[in-house]
Amino acid sequence: MLRNFSLSITWGVRILLALAACGFLAKKLGEMSGAFDLPRHLALIPADFWKGAFWQILTHPFAIQSGAELLSGAIFLIMLGSRVEQTSSTRRFWEICLISILSAGLSKICFTPHSSLPFAGLTGIIFGLLAAWLQFFGHEQVSLFGVRSVNVRIMVMIGISFFIISSFVQLRQLSVDSFLPLVSGVAVWSYLAFQSRPKIGPSSEVKNSERIARLEL
Repeated sequence: MLRNFSLSITWGVRILLALAACGFLAKKLGEMSGAFDLPRHLALIPADFWKGAFWQILTHPFAIQSGAELLSGAIFLIMLGSRVEQTSSTRRFWEICLISILSAGLSKICFTPHSSLPFAGLTGIIFGLLAAWLQFFGHEQVSLFGVRSVNVRIMVMIGISFFIISSFVQLRQLSVDSFLPLVSGVAVWSYLAFQSRPKIGPSSEVKNSERIARLEL
């Protein structure tokens, strides 16, 4: 059973998990040795970004703060990411991840350009994968706690509501950072919706003209 579970995890998800685990382990080593503060360099801090730390817009998902965050992120990545990658392709999976990371990061530095508060974690990628689930599996039914089946769209709404409520409970207020993962979800959903549009080109126009000619005959 464990072997089958391991084989079901796609390579894209494995790479993300490895990067997140390395980020967390490096954080712990830095804390124990006192030699460096890796999360400070990986997390997205707008004030530092504008001073030249441009890599932070790509590295912030891997500035994992706690073991609980790593575990919960791993569960969601395996549940959501593996099926998205299997259904579409590894290239599309990485496109979704990159759009999620960049959209959340750009929103952070645009809405709070002088902030010294870090933004980090896998939530942007997770919300991007949730948006992909809406596009790919929106009409499917999934089991909720093994009790009843619910529509994927309802499950996504439940997940978003839970995230917003938990953010409010932890911070006692809703900040800009609370909505950045939602930006990732909207960006991915819009991208996939655009990609799924029926393409109209010269070939389709020729076919339409041929059909009209047949009808006229």
